[in-house]
Amino acid sequence: MIGDAGVGEKYITKTAKKIRSKGLSKTRLVKDGDLLLSNSMSFGRPYIMKTDGAIHDGWLVLRDTNATCSPDYLYHVLGSPICYSQFARAAAGATVKNLNTSIVSSVEIPLPPIEKQVEIAERLDAAEIHVGSIFASLAMKAEQLKSSLANSLLQEAS
Repeated sequence: MIGDAGVGEKYITKTAKKIRSKGLSKTRLVKDGDLLLSNSMSFGRPYIMKTDGAIHDGWLVLRDTNATCSPDYLYHVLGSPICYSQFARAAAGATVKNLNTSIVSSVEIPLPPIEKQVEIAERLDAAEIHVGSIFASLAMKAEQLKSSLANSLLQEAS
């Protein structure tokens, strides 16, 4: 379910609900390593499966059966502003934008050799970790500043 994918998360590692065998006909099975793309509401968000599961029609599954594309590289490309803008221009729907397989397959993405894809993905992963730590540090400093200001103002008031 969409709720299994955390905003800003790269991986889906577990699912809140399990599917019964009679419900399988209404879903699509996905495997560890598959790349999922949300296709409605918050469309165009990529996630990599780190568990097996089943998806409903709110997802598109991208599976590279030829091993020509690194899932980590594709995650970064599909999540990039350049790719998202291509999705947004092509997405159907006036109020609620939706993606479909023809829209996703029409998006142009650079596809260097697999070794280069892995290198690019590793560097982007490292950059995301670094940026995340900077944001965490800034949030902590902002909280300290807010607390200090509140203490100063309350001391003046008394």
